[in-house]
Amino acid sequence: IASTPTNDIVLKKMLYLYICTYAQQKPDLTLLAVNTLTKDCGDSDPTVRGLALRSLCSLRVPNLIEYLISPLKTALNDRDPYVRRTAVLGVLKVFRLDAQIVEELELETKLKEMFANDSDSQVVANTLTVLQQIVRSPQDLITKPVVYSLLNRLKEFSEWSQCALLEFVSMYRPEDGDETFDIMNVLEDRLQHSNSALVLATIRVFLHLTVAIPDIHQQVLERIKGPLFTMMHNKGPEIAFTVASHLRLLVERAPMLFSQDYKQFYCRYNDSVHVKKLKLSMLTVVADESNAYDIVNELCEYATDPHESIAR
Repeated sequence: IASTPTNDIVLKKMLYLYICTYAQQKPDLTLLAVNTLTKDCGDSDPTVRGLALRSLCSLRVPNLIEYLISPLKTALNDRDPYVRRTAVLGVLKVFRLDAQIVEELELETKLKEMFANDSDSQVVANTLTVLQQIVRSPQDLITKPVVYSLLNRLKEFSEWSQCALLEFVSMYRPEDGDETFDIMNVLEDRLQHSNSALVLATIRVFLHLTVAIPDIHQQVLERIKGPLFTMMHNKGPEIAFTVASHLRLLVERAPMLFSQDYKQFYCRYNDSVHVKKLKLSMLTVVADESNAYDIVNELCEYATDPHESIAR
């Protein structure tokens, strides 16, 4: 505690981490460090301000909440986006300690303002994450202006933030078919993205938006087949299994749509056992009079597979 006023940022990080780790075990001693943390929340260096605020909000000692309220409220209006990002996540930490304080200080209202107006994309992403956990009805956040604003700024966000935003957008219900097409047109290029999680998040949006429009839903299934097949064949075993699991659900929903693509479900020598099992289950679903002969011949080859469970 006596060393925390140091100007060495690396040493400061280590000391703050130590304090946060043992704060619950020795709350009386932790109180001695609060003054330094509070002082650093007003430092001229945004890195120090953010570090101090994050540490202050991570103490997890209910009796010390009163000391972090003022720095937290100030940080939500900080000129530096890094400090605002930290402050937003700090609100969630306070909420988990005492939800009533968050309500009394109207921090939820402040977060909603930041969600709609903040210029930094990561601040917006953090705000969405926090709001979804502290508001009573997250569905109320999903309005047309908010969804359109997020979609227009989508490329400003990191890939993982985009995944979270698309999960949020997937819960939106368009007013009509034109609006559905507008949203899908904006997201079309995400289907060719190198990040598999982002592609799957985009596919989820497409499926959710069109689930009540059978004709369009069928077209969406046609459109997403290609990206799914590409990921299943060209990614690692973990991603291949995930994609194959998604495909199995789609195949069971619309087997006729995949009957002409049965060769995509043939097992490859480097497929994992789990992926092979999924492919075999999909082959049985898509089999019909037009492809049954080819599928049976292919299955005969698997009888000599080195994995006993596949050969059976």
